[in-house]
Amino acid sequence: MSQDLKAFLRGNAKPLTNIRYVASDRFTDADGKPIEWELRPVTTPENDALMKQARRGEVDNSEIALKLAVMATVFPDLKNTELQESYGVVGEEELLQALLAVPGEYYDYLAKVQSFMGYDKKPEERIEEAKN
Repeated sequence: MSQDLKAFLRGNAKPLTNIRYVASDRFTDADGKPIEWELRPVTTPENDALMKQARRGEVDNSEIALKLAVMATVFPDLKNTELQESYGVVGEEELLQALLAVPGEYYDYLAKVQSFMGYDKKPEERIEEAKN
């Protein structure tokens, strides 16, 4: 097996890792420091399933972006019923929108998720990143 091909073996691939992001400075710890949210990479099969689901009905791009953001959010736990109840909502999508009630925060978060998933990169940018 050639050396270049070995780079594609599972054990040689860089692992997918979560990132942390301050989605809002309105949520702070006891010291007043903004609490970081945690995002995980959504896999291609998960994304494909989301897109198939979207094609079955009348779904627009903003709804797909919301569903992707919900899927990627690890912390805070959007499934937490106590958290949902505290905002008077039912469901992960409704909770995310309630937490990020300021439109700028919400749309910045959606943009961060899409960027993290690589949707904002052109092939040339990916090549440059790989070189560095």
